[in-house]
Amino acid sequence: FFLTIRRPPSSTLDRSSAASDVYKRQIYYCIISGVALLYISFNANFYIPIVNLVLSYFFLKYGKRELVGWGLMVESLTLTSFFHLHSLYTNYGNWDMNITQPLMVQVIHFSFIGWDYVDGKPDTDDKKKRAKAIIELPNFIEYLAAGLCPTQVLAGPSGHYTDFLNYIYRRAEYAEDVNTWLPALQRFLTGSCWIVIYALIVNYFPYSLFYSPEFYDNTFLYRTFYFLVIGLGVKSRYYTSFKLVEASVILSGQAYDGIDEKTKLPKHNKLYMIDILCTELGVFLRSIIEEWNRPVHLWLKECIHQRIKGSSVLRIFVAFMFSAIWHGFYPLYFGSFLFYSVGTVNFNFIYKMFIKHKFLRNPIFYVLQSIFMNISANYFTVLFGMLLIEKIMIFSKGLIWIPALHGILFIIVLVIDKKDSNIKLENYKFAHMKVYYALKDDKA
Repeated sequence: FFLTIRRPPSSTLDRSSAASDVYKRQIYYCIISGVALLYISFNANFYIPIVNLVLSYFFLKYGKRELVGWGLMVESLTLTSFFHLHSLYTNYGNWDMNITQPLMVQVIHFSFIGWDYVDGKPDTDDKKKRAKAIIELPNFIEYLAAGLCPTQVLAGPSGHYTDFLNYIYRRAEYAEDVNTWLPALQRFLTGSCWIVIYALIVNYFPYSLFYSPEFYDNTFLYRTFYFLVIGLGVKSRYYTSFKLVEASVILSGQAYDGIDEKTKLPKHNKLYMIDILCTELGVFLRSIIEEWNRPVHLWLKECIHQRIKGSSVLRIFVAFMFSAIWHGFYPLYFGSFLFYSVGTVNFNFIYKMFIKHKFLRNPIFYVLQSIFMNISANYFTVLFGMLLIEKIMIFSKGLIWIPALHGILFIIVLVIDKKDSNIKLENYKFAHMKVYYALKDDKA
């Protein structure tokens, strides 16, 4: 299915008409293959996302333009929430792939379309928003093709509607002929490696052992080692799915983002799911959140955080609560995202306290903080997969020391380190990012 929407060579396109047969074929490929994927995956329920897609178009067409941003988001999130509650009732405590999966993708897709349509009004002055704005009401067939595109309909990533049209009609950077096989193969092999790691860990380190009180009779070192391995196993499952999704998007050509000015090589990062390097070596929570499930982060940032009026604290809290509802209604989700919101709010406050300490610019600190952050990330990743409070309580009692790691590190900094009064805060506001970006940019 992913191969059917690969772009034909530019030499075959009729540039004089946006309605040439080759363009129409690409659009209909998207619709037919998207419907087929939904039917194969969800059988009798396959029609629900399709009906929701059609209804969203009429909401876009007949709704008040300045309200469609919030309107489409709330409508799609409400429908998704209904099926989350249904899944909670019928399959409590377990996770399976059901109709909520494409509906969750639609929440993000509709949010971007709704806000891009709002930004298409003549009175929008923000140049960045205008660059992706939808000026006129989308064509119905094109709208269906964007919503049913097979590389996005099941698991995302969802991008901007204008990028999809540029992709279909070979405009802007998509007009270039680029070989997508090698970068797609790279993502596919990466995903395949992670699924092997996942299979090995699941086979030799049973997840269910965490729920046994006898497990916590083992030594501290054994429990910690076991927990770290399980944490890697849980993350490897996500890494596998994220990289396979990236492979399909790159192969189709939708992820192409022009030529890198430094390397002179094609970039394929317009649509991507995760930066594994950052999630494993990230120094602080903020950088990890930004690069884990990138489409969801962009949705929270561009469609909620930047659209709410009020204090920064309020906007961060509301954005994370939207994310909790989007994931489902287990108490764990709300607790986790409340923790993330508090961590994000405290980020700048903590750095204003500690930024003038010399040790924070010492490589040893970055190494220690990266290790501590990885341990904490594993802790919350394992918790996230447990769902049920009774399981979480058993697990947390045995490893309750982990969330305290960062407090211990900063206390050490306060006690043994001295401030440098000559350092200006604005010069080091985001100093925590320099190690990660140094791996990507030799000018960092």
